[in-house]
Amino acid sequence: MRRPGYLKLPCVAALISVIVFCPMRNIGALPMNATPVCFQAPEGSSDQLDTILAKYYEHYAGRDSFEERIRQATEANGTKPKQIEIVKTVEGGGFPAGIGPSALPAGSLPQVWGQVANSNLIVIGTPVKARTLPIANRTFAFTQYAVHVEKVISSGQTHVLAEDTIIVSRGGGELMVDNVLIKAVESAFSEFELNQSYVLMLRVIPGTTTYRALASGTYAVRNGQVFSASTFEKDITPKWDINRFLAEIDAALGHKSPGGN
Repeated sequence: MRRPGYLKLPCVAALISVIVFCPMRNIGALPMNATPVCFQAPEGSSDQLDTILAKYYEHYAGRDSFEERIRQATEANGTKPKQIEIVKTVEGGGFPAGIGPSALPAGSLPQVWGQVANSNLIVIGTPVKARTLPIANRTFAFTQYAVHVEKVISSGQTHVLAEDTIIVSRGGGELMVDNVLIKAVESAFSEFELNQSYVLMLRVIPGTTTYRALASGTYAVRNGQVFSASTFEKDITPKWDINRFLAEIDAALGHKSPGGN
């Protein structure tokens, strides 16, 4: 498989002067002085991928743009705010579609089986670089990650291999607009940190060879245990031994329809 390369050119200049696309920071993970990173999309143009993803994540769209929020806050307080936080979620709780709890073997985790049934690619990987951009109407943000694949659990119909670097994105992120820090928070996704290993049950983003990470289907791996990154599932999905958790995934894969996702 041809791996996506990373450009050593300067970051693409912002189309609107008040926007700073770089530096890029993961929510709560990358320090304020993080080095800007620009990476090339597998399609051959990061501009092209940025446009596709900015439209793809428009289900997060709100009414007021970043600039309008800054204007309103400045007018109300008499001074420009240092930061603005926008919190929302489009990731509801509940059981993923595609499998019913009554159909599962005794002792199985329904959430995991549903996540496996609805995934296109399952890997253990580590986000190593991040880049946050606004959605198309500039009312929320999404973050692209370069993820180093440590292990492929199920490649589905993809051609991803261990040691590949793939591009994964999710709703939310932080960026600077007119010298104001904008924090766009997907409240269902409690964490996704750089240089942290995760089990990722990913979905292909249409029109690209990149993937979307959902909180339901993202599990942090720490000290031989895994736990959910979903705010909704933390209390119902206990920490598991990594080997037991992978065995659960294997069992779910054995029941997954060959023609499914």
